[in-house]
Amino acid sequence: MQIKIDPEFKSLIPQLTPEEFAQLEENLLADGCRDPLIIWQGQGILLDGHNRLQICSGNHLHYNTHEVSLPDRNAAKVWIIRNQFGRRNITLYQRAEVALQLKELIAEEAKRRLATSTGGANPRPLQNSAKAEVINTSSEIAKIAGVSHDTISKVERISKNAVEPLREMVRRGEVSINAANRVAQLPKEEQETITQGGAYEVKRSTSARHGNNGVCGPKDRLYMTEDGRPSEAMAYSMMAISQLERIRGNDPRRVEALGKVSSWIEKQL
Repeated sequence: MQIKIDPEFKSLIPQLTPEEFAQLEENLLADGCRDPLIIWQGQGILLDGHNRLQICSGNHLHYNTHEVSLPDRNAAKVWIIRNQFGRRNITLYQRAEVALQLKELIAEEAKRRLATSTGGANPRPLQNSAKAEVINTSSEIAKIAGVSHDTISKVERISKNAVEPLREMVRRGEVSINAANRVAQLPKEEQETITQGGAYEVKRSTSARHGNNGVCGPKDRLYMTEDGRPSEAMAYSMMAISQLERIRGNDPRRVEALGKVSSWIEKQL
């Protein structure tokens, strides 16, 4: 079978870092390609397995394929995006970022459901029609991603306003969504200056600005060293929070995991 690569479909999938790609290649060379590549039935277009196909083709490794039946391109896009949540250990930001790619499709569905009784430029939904159910786009995206509506709003703001280095930091989980959201509201020139100092500078900057009009308040100073950098305890706590934010919102053991963290903290006090 001649497998086709659709650029639009491929762009829906978060790219692997060089380190992740190298690890995948090492695993495939050691164990072979155990999971089949997923193909859109009747179209021959690859839906899942772009990196594995590249590695297998380059190293002459055998791979299997599995076909799925989908009615149209929109359904294929939804399948690709939903498949990412179950297959990859992606950060909370990446989950929301990927889900936001469904925004236009969900908005189109909302329009189709808008049955009207009056027509015209400002149609009103028929209250007694089952088709009149209006979709709240942001809420639907949040549900798909397994995150809160507030998180979706912040991620959308970051995606639109943040400079690329800041987006990369939050994608990798080096800074929190909250910290990136605050910095993303600054002028681009100021964002560039802050991100040049790396994730550490982003966290320090947002800690300072969270005080009084950009000046560290009394509570903030308790966590800072004399040169204005976060104390060791604060630095490690920021790292811990960043990692905890990687837990998927729909992970069935999320509450249990956070309970363990809470228990550990109580023992330290």
